[in-house]
Amino acid sequence: MVARVDGTGEARTYLFAGDIANNIDGIGEDIPKPRLYSLLMVPEDGERLTELRRFIRDLRSRHGIVPLVSHDERHLAQSGVPAWTEQAAGG
Repeated sequence: MVARVDGTGEARTYLFAGDIANNIDGIGEDIPKPRLYSLLMVPEDGERLTELRRFIRDLRSRHGIVPLVSHDERHLAQSGVPAWTEQAAGG
């Protein structure tokens, strides 16, 4: 999912990367998930995940899109996504 947000004076585009990586370094450095995790917990196609990490990394470098990785709370907090408020929700 991709979202364009204009709440800080400058519009930014965010890409919700879901479970493609466990943290932002997984995308930036093309680090796969732990093999045991992929083997026992969530069977995944490692080659496809590598392709997706590279695709997202390319979008970031070429277009300034900010990837958001679901499990990386530190990166999510530092990403620049504006805090959700009742005003933003229309309330």
